[in-house]
Amino acid sequence: MHITLQAAPQTALAKPLLLDVTISNPGSHALEIDDPAQSLAIEFHLVDQRTREDLSFTAGKLTATTFGSADQYALEVPTKRLITIAPKGSLSYRVDANAKLYLRPGDFDAFVSHKESQSNRVPVKVVLTRDSVALLFATARDAQMDYSRREWATDRLARLYPGFKLSLALPTESATARSQQETTNAPVYTRFAEWWRDQLTAPDLDQRLDKLR
Repeated sequence: MHITLQAAPQTALAKPLLLDVTISNPGSHALEIDDPAQSLAIEFHLVDQRTREDLSFTAGKLTATTFGSADQYALEVPTKRLITIAPKGSLSYRVDANAKLYLRPGDFDAFVSHKESQSNRVPVKVVLTRDSVALLFATARDAQMDYSRREWATDRLARLYPGFKLSLALPTESATARSQQETTNAPVYTRFAEWWRDQLTAPDLDQRLDKLR
């Protein structure tokens, strides 16, 4: 098995970070592998060049089922689906790392691994831009968005605007409680929107965004 990775050298935080992977079979016999879209064995890595932290994920995911209380649960492994790659053939697919990870600005080394095989390493830079701020704000204020994703967006915006502190509803809370929390958050949204509108004309805005980590 031979794995090749391609990715754009730079992307804005909160925008898609597309990783294009090609798995080739250089041998003379057919190669069977897990479907990359569901596999827990094929791992994607983004290693922070500054901290050396390995942010990794798989396209497949475990599903947790709870029984009665939060401390009683079972993990459901996705059904294995095999794909055959013909001799001298290949399989290509694409994954959005932004949809899988809670990224931050910085320089990363991206690569893919499967058992003993590793792809080439690709340098990827994630930058905070004006578009990033708009996307993060839209995510943070979206009451229908996943809790963890809203929490990530809120944390990133608080580094830019320390007054951006939200009351986020847990998935287990009632619709009434969620509505009340959004009422509490409304003034925070308004203050941030007004502050950000003023920042858009500041001559040093892009430089300040570039320095945030």
